Amino acid sequence: MINRDELLKRIVWNIEHIGTSPEISLKLLKKTSEKEYSAEDLAEIIGIDATVAAQVLKKANSAYYHRGGTCSTIIQAVVKLGSENIKKIIFAIEMIGKYNSNCANTFFDEKTYWKHSLAGAMIASKYAATENIDKDTVYFAALIRNLSVLAIRQYTPFEFEYIMKIMNEYQFDFENASEMIIGESHKKIMHMIGCQWQLPMSINNAIGSNNDVNGGDNEAKDIKRSIAFADDLLSVTSFEKWDNLLGQQLYSQIIPSNNSFTEITIPGICSYNSPLIANIKNANGQYRQKVIPVK
Repeated sequence: MINRDELLKRIVWNIEHIGTSPEISLKLLKKTSEKEYSAEDLAEIIGIDATVAAQVLKKANSAYYHRGGTCSTIIQAVVKLGSENIKKIIFAIEMIGKYNSNCANTFFDEKTYWKHSLAGAMIASKYAATENIDKDTVYFAALIRNLSVLAIRQYTPFEFEYIMKIMNEYQFDFENASEMIIGESHKKIMHMIGCQWQLPMSINNAIGSNNDVNGGDNEAKDIKRSIAFADDLLSVTSFEKWDNLLGQQLYSQIIPSNNSFTEITIPGICSYNSPLIANIKNANGQYRQKVIPVK
């Protein structure tokens, strides 16, 4: 095994040669944050990449969305799908598949990883909406919050295998196991990716730093808080668990209003029928009750 300094250099060097950033996703976030925008505006952004545009058309004409006739243009697809669905579809197209690996791993299942990431993004954005936080920015940040895990797997497969083995045998979480083997946590590596991609500072500070939700600027704090809620809920329910992370336990109790976890699903990923009730701990150690409506 090569020493840690050489290993980190290898990962950082590859980060600098990742290729394109999530350009369309960032442009969509910026455009839809404006007071006024049109379907034509969104179609123009999507049209930057012919491959992405083709996949959006394919999705609009899929059996799931097939209503009101066939779409032959991107504008028609945007009108049919709506801006909310368009953003989520683009985020997934640009992120999922960016890190492909042919290296099978006994202890890591990529489908489970992505289901967990998508569920976290959905839950975090739902929470953000109830707190008047930009839910689209939170959704994007939550979706890519652990993307560095796939970067480590792709560029240092041997060390990744060792990290997963340690997690499995000693119940370490990925952050501590990766720091032990590589010398840097996957959050630090995610920060490097974010710098290379020139992600907005608030997003990069939220997903590329430690778990202290009180660190960073106000926007970064809001994003961290939303993601922390999602991670805690996923930890409590053990939904599609791929890491041994126990959650930050910022929310001492997260339960559906019917006091039962009998129905915890979001359409297509994980769904629950009833609102969530959370006892949220503030900076003074006091608790307040928060209802998270989920449809």
